[in-house]
Amino acid sequence: KIIAKPTTYAIRQECTAHDEKPLASPLMRTMASRSRDVVNHCHQNIRLSDEAAAILAQLDGTRDRKALLQALPDETGASPDRERLDRALAELRDNALLTG
Repeated sequence: KIIAKPTTYAIRQECTAHDEKPLASPLMRTMASRSRDVVNHCHQNIRLSDEAAAILAQLDGTRDRKALLQALPDETGASPDRERLDRALAELRDNALLTG
């Protein structure tokens, strides 16, 4: 008899763009690394912006905001922008893609 212990990821509605090291589930990070289309904690299909998908793929809980800024895609060659990072993290939070 095999008893599996389920892993539970809590939906963090209170999670903000100001969290020190945001975290997303391994499944969601994998989905985001392959496509902008992901499934959230509520089992809804979500199409992310390029910025949010790039950030989501990096949210393993080890990266701070400075490291996440470097993960933002930028076709213009401009330096990373904190406002863009805040928008991407807010998009992830609002779509129930962050865990706690």
